[in-house]
Amino acid sequence: MIRIEVDDSKIDAEVATFAATIRQADAARLRALRKTAQWLGREIIKEVAKKERMPLLALHGRVFVSKVASGATEAEVFVGTMPVDASRLGRPVKAGSGVKVGRHAYPGAFVGRIYSGKEKVWIRVGSKHYDPARYPTTKRSGDRFGGDRRLLGRFPVVKAAVPIEGVVDDVVERIGGDVQHRFLTTFRHELNYEVNVK
Repeated sequence: MIRIEVDDSKIDAEVATFAATIRQADAARLRALRKTAQWLGREIIKEVAKKERMPLLALHGRVFVSKVASGATEAEVFVGTMPVDASRLGRPVKAGSGVKVGRHAYPGAFVGRIYSGKEKVWIRVGSKHYDPARYPTTKRSGDRFGGDRRLLGRFPVVKAAVPIEGVVDDVVERIGGDVQHRFLTTFRHELNYEVNVK
C-alpha cells in the first residue's frame, strides 16, 4: 500500500496564490488526490511490466485506489503483488522440451488443464528443471492422480508464475519521490480550473 499525503503548508501557499475559497481548494484537492493516485497506479504497473518483460494486460486488475471523500487529506493505492500466472503473459507455445510464453521460456514445463478447465503452464516438482524461484506457487497436497497408479510420479506439479513483489517494492521506492511533485502540479491545475475556468 502506498499513501499519498497532502503537505498542508504547500497547499496553503497555492491557495493563497490563487486567492481560492475553502470550497474551491477542497474540490481541487480531492480531484488532485484522485488523479495522482490513479497516475501512481498506472506508473507502477507500466514499470513492473517493462522490468518483467510482460504485457500490461497481464497486470490488469492489480491496482486499487481508495475512495477519496470530501475533506480527505490522503489517498491510498494498493498494488496486488501475488505472482503473475505465466498463462497471462501470452499464449503458451510448446518449444522443444519446454514451453515459451511471450518472452519467457520454461524448460521442462508443459501445458495442461490441471485442477481447473483452463490451460496453464506446469512443471513436475521432480523435474531437473524445477526452480522454486520460477514456480513460486505452492504444490497441491494429496492424491492428485485420481487413483490411477500409472500416473504416480507425475505429481505433484506446480504452476509457472512470475514473482513481482520485489519488483513492485523497487518501483514504488523509485517513483515515491515524484508523488508530492506530481500532486502539487495537479493541484495547481485543478485550482486554476476552479478559480479561473469553472
